[in-house]
Amino acid sequence: MSNKARPEPRFSFVLDTLAAEPEAARRHFAGKLEFETDVADLMYDLSKGNTNFTIVDTRSPDSFALCHIPGAINLPKINAETTADLPQDKVCVVYCWGVACNGSTKGAMKLNELGFRAKELIGGIEYWRKEGGEVEGSLGVDAPMYWSKDALKYEQTTSLFIDNQMDGQQRTRNEQLSFLRPRSHCCGRKQAGDFRFVRPGVSRR
Repeated sequence: MSNKARPEPRFSFVLDTLAAEPEAARRHFAGKLEFETDVADLMYDLSKGNTNFTIVDTRSPDSFALCHIPGAINLPKINAETTADLPQDKVCVVYCWGVACNGSTKGAMKLNELGFRAKELIGGIEYWRKEGGEVEGSLGVDAPMYWSKDALKYEQTTSLFIDNQMDGQQRTRNEQLSFLRPRSHCCGRKQAGDFRFVRPGVSRR
């Protein structure tokens, strides 16, 4: 193998645009922190019993019922009536499904219009769960990880399945989940929340 020295590169994609001056950059990054918080910071605060903020889940009531961050309140519709009991002196930490969902952005904006301060939770419930955050709900960790058309079908039909009886016996948790079958996955890893819907007892490839 040749030990010839690699020539110095003459171009850098990283440095093609000059980095901002330190004070301008500080203002930019400080500004970002005024509008968002991350999963780790929220987990830490909750572990210490911090209650100086309100956690707001903007997803549908069905999705919230299946799985949500402990202590969160569900506000799929945000207006003067639905926020009448919301404390004005607390910052709202708003989340939706994940980075591909702008429900938390819209929710935070509506809260701002009503006079509430708000921060978005980066990554939503998807990254909350990926980073080990505890969840509550009828399915908890078994609920879909992120929104999809299949997840929508699931939440629309869950209420029909969850209380039904099979052969005179109440469905068990496993029976409730038996119509969730993992799709094919790449690299030998199942994609979290990637489901198709099959009736119990019906086998499909």
